[in-house]
Amino acid sequence: MKISIDNKNLSRFNRAFFDASNKFTYIGSGELGGKAAGLLLAKEIIDDNFENQAFDSIRINIPNLTVITTSFFDQFMSQNDLYGTAHSDQSNARIAHAFQQAELPMQLVGDLRALIAGVHSPLAIRSSSMLED
Repeated sequence: MKISIDNKNLSRFNRAFFDASNKFTYIGSGELGGKAAGLLLAKEIIDDNFENQAFDSIRINIPNLTVITTSFFDQFMSQNDLYGTAHSDQSNARIAHAFQQAELPMQLVGDLRALIAGVHSPLAIRSSSMLED
């Protein structure tokens, strides 16, 4: 499942005006991957159904979340010429080595640096696919 970034509950990440209190931001363009779309759906369900909580002692909090969209994965693959490697008959070790030697797009690096500088709480990083780990 992929979801378009024109969703009303998403905000584009802006390193010049980054606000760490934004609940769900995205870096890039294109679409959200399946797991990010699922997290957004869960957030929307919780927001819509638990806004006026019936139990004062129960609080449902969703951690702030920033997602890298599919456009940066595509750019990463293209700029490092990794599509052929990924689909080759090379060993997993050689394929992994090629990916580890590849460079991230500069815009993404700048946005990630700004994100890290603006977050002052524990940070979890997760890949959206077992094949990308």
